[in-house]
Formats: sequence, C-alpha cells, structure tokens
Amino acid sequence: MNSKKNRLTLVVLPLPWWVKYSTESIVNCTSGEIPPIFFRDGLYLDRICKWVWIEYEKKAYDYTNNYDYVKYELNLLNHTPLTNKQSQYINFIIKSKLATKELKHLYYTDRDWKEIRKTERNARKIRIEIQKDNK
Repeated sequence: MNSKKNRLTLVVLPLPWWVKYSTESIVNCTSGEIPPIFFRDGLYLDRICKWVWIEYEKKAYDYTNNYDYVKYELNLLNHTPLTNKQSQYINFIIKSKLATKELKHLYYTDRDWKEIRKTERNARKIRIEIQKDNK
C-alpha cells in the first residue's frame, strides 16, 4: 500500500502560543475572519486543499498564507530525535558530499528540533528564576 494514501487529510494541532495573548495578534497574522467549522480551539490543516485556519473562542481565521510554516511545525512535532552518534555520522556523510536529499532533510530537521528544545528549556529556566526573584 502507498503510505501517502493512508495519511490523514485533516490535521489538528494545538494553538500557536501567541494566539492566547490577544485577538489583535490573530487578526494581524491571518487573512481575515471566516465561518468556524468545528467550534473547537485549534490550528487546522487540510492537506488536500492546502488550507489552514485557526479556530479560537468560537471564531475562525484563515491562516493559509502560512501553510509552509504549519507543515514545518508539523514536521518538527512528528520528529523522533537522532542520537548524538547518529547525528555525527550523518554530518560526516553530508560533509563528504555523499548524502541524499532525504538524509540532509533528516539531519537539518533534527538540528532544528534540538535547537528549539534548547531554547524552550532556557526560556523555562529564566521564567522560573524571574518568578523566584519576584517572591
């Protein structure tokens, strides 16, 4: 069986972090308001129509202009991190100019995933320190 035929056509992701801070940020980052479909908070991706929208507080907003970004985020969410040894071997293959496109994509996705995790951890540490200082 072809794996592409078995993929889900509609993907529901958690809301981006910035949505919960203000409705103005939603309006500024989207193409405008549309009628809601599911009436549940989330980021929706339709792979067949290549359509993305955000539903928040029983309103919906077209987010199709950011389709590639949402696919990138989905790719990171589905990523299983490589071990350090695997990463080193792939890096060696890339430097030797023997890597396939898929291997390069895997390596760079892993690198991005690790950087984002590191940034999130550092931000969490800083937030905890700030909370301690304010007590």
